[in-house]
Amino acid sequence: MCDTIAERDSISPRSGIRVFCRETGSSFIFDATWRAASGGEQGPPGDDGYTPIKGVDYFDGDPGAPGSPGPPGADSTVPGPPGSDADVTGHEAAYDHPAVVSHAGSTHAPATAQANADITKAEIEAKLTGEIVSHSHAGGGGQPVGMTVLANDTTAVALATYFNVKLTVTAARTLTTTVPAAGTRCAVVVLTSGTTSGRVFVVNFISDGTNLYEAGRTAAMVA
Repeated sequence: MCDTIAERDSISPRSGIRVFCRETGSSFIFDATWRAASGGEQGPPGDDGYTPIKGVDYFDGDPGAPGSPGPPGADSTVPGPPGSDADVTGHEAAYDHPAVVSHAGSTHAPATAQANADITKAEIEAKLTGEIVSHSHAGGGGQPVGMTVLANDTTAVALATYFNVKLTVTAARTLTTTVPAAGTRCAVVVLTSGTTSGRVFVVNFISDGTNLYEAGRTAAMVA
């Protein structure tokens, strides 16, 4: 290494030795034929360098436009975390509401119960059989309909049960009966088959709840 060109040229050459000259900023390799020679012309000086200053923007161009938004992500197939305790408490509070508790404690139809809309007329009529004796309705009800045929010479006609009866007598008979509710109209149809046979009499009664009063009778009619 040497500082100047003159110092370099004064070095005794030895083959294969590299020499660096600070003045020229270059190096040389000596060989057996090397002779002292002057170096090449020095190039022009370079531009002054600078040290970047922190916080100083050395790029004064206009800012670029914002990028386009990316496509939406796919729906996740992983279930989310369970709700917080506050949510659970809210549901429990709803279940504890007095109206909910009252409904839950009331009587419910069984799961197999038939819906009202599915009940047929035939099913209702099948249940409406027999005589209703557990209660009565105000006003005494309407006029009884239908007629019950009693055995020949029956003396207990039970108008409180049958209301209208038909009876065949073979001789003079004394009839007895129960008394229906007040306002009930009853009828006894008597068919004779004794000395004068083939005749029909109809006797009508009305009840005051205690006694039966004859309301009228027909003359003998041909049966």
